[in-house]
Amino acid sequence: MTTKHLLTCLILYAYLFQFGSSCFWFTRVQVNIDNDINTPSTPLLVHCMSKDDDLGTHTLNYEQGFRIVFCLKPFSTLFHCRFQWGDKGKSFDAYKASWWYGKPCYDHYCYWVAKTDGIYLSSKKRFDWDCFWFTRVQIDIYNDINTPSTPLLVHCMSKDDDLGTHTLNYKQEFRIVFCLKPFSTLFHCRFQWGDKGKSFDAYKASWWYGKPCIDHHCYWVAETDGIYLSFKKRFDWE
Repeated sequence: MTTKHLLTCLILYAYLFQFGSSCFWFTRVQVNIDNDINTPSTPLLVHCMSKDDDLGTHTLNYEQGFRIVFCLKPFSTLFHCRFQWGDKGKSFDAYKASWWYGKPCYDHYCYWVAKTDGIYLSSKKRFDWDCFWFTRVQIDIYNDINTPSTPLLVHCMSKDDDLGTHTLNYKQEFRIVFCLKPFSTLFHCRFQWGDKGKSFDAYKASWWYGKPCIDHHCYWVAETDGIYLSFKKRFDWE
């Protein structure tokens, strides 16, 4: 082989290698995972793996993300992930080769987001959190006060987590989802509407076996005349 032919082969090899690193024959796929849970003391733990690669565990604080980029191998590519947020977790397929030709990802881009009420893909809720041995409880807080200049301020916390202050305009809501720990779980909230306010227990562990919540779902509503739970007035404004 002449020097000229050897040089040509080397250039061609480098050219093919460059495109090979960009997937060349195969499709490039990107999976983004973001943490939208604002609980500083309880970060999101993400562990993803494929048949060939274990990407390890990544700790994501609020608004942090983790990206997986790979070349799709038709009929074989599968990435499986586990999200762990405190005592709540979920294992699921983050990408399947069969998604190549359709939804739920768009243009070979998957966007997973962890929220307090579950795990979302492309802005659509895909999974609820699993509570394993414990009961899953959901608290919905709804503002039914039509005063545009005075929104409802909601601040809730448990022994372990301070969920911060949320501003709810008319017909907006805020959701808390957690795993009940018998005899210990307590969520305390304060509602503030202009110069009126009220602090109260939004959930107690003793409610697990009876009223006032229904099927482990508590529905709080702020009205002009007070605060309601499951459509029954519970408190007056102070």
